[in-house]
Amino acid sequence: ENHPFCLQQLNRNLAEFEGKYRVAPGTDELKDQGETFDLLVVDGGGDQANDLGVQDVSGCLGPGAVVLVEGGRLFQRELLEKWYGHRPHLSFKSQSLRTTLHSDEAPDVTCENKPYHLLLFEPSLRDRLTYPAAELANRALLRLRRILLPR
Repeated sequence: ENHPFCLQQLNRNLAEFEGKYRVAPGTDELKDQGETFDLLVVDGGGDQANDLGVQDVSGCLGPGAVVLVEGGRLFQRELLEKWYGHRPHLSFKSQSLRTTLHSDEAPDVTCENKPYHLLLFEPSLRDRLTYPAAELANRALLRLRRILLPR
């Protein structure tokens, strides 16, 4: 992540975990360190020389890792499937019921409702049962919302 507003919010939202995580502004830092990660958030990409749209990050995810992809980002999701598709995993989509998100602290920043794609590697039996159920519930609620509250 390299957007100042997002970095500020990230630090604020994860204050209780300070010192337990590292934010990388680009994927070049992931490969250079030679370490693996439990969580990878893909938020943006495809237009910088050091982001997931261009640079291979295969081998950076540890066992049981979770990847959260913000928005559609089909190109990046296809790359993740190419690099990690051989590993057992669950992949599903979730979307907020709100159509537009606003921040009182940054009134000039709005976030259109985009889906989130979650990839969970080496899922447990419990994960295999609960995550698909949560995805089905989310889809049902979105359809109900569209029927009851059309735009």
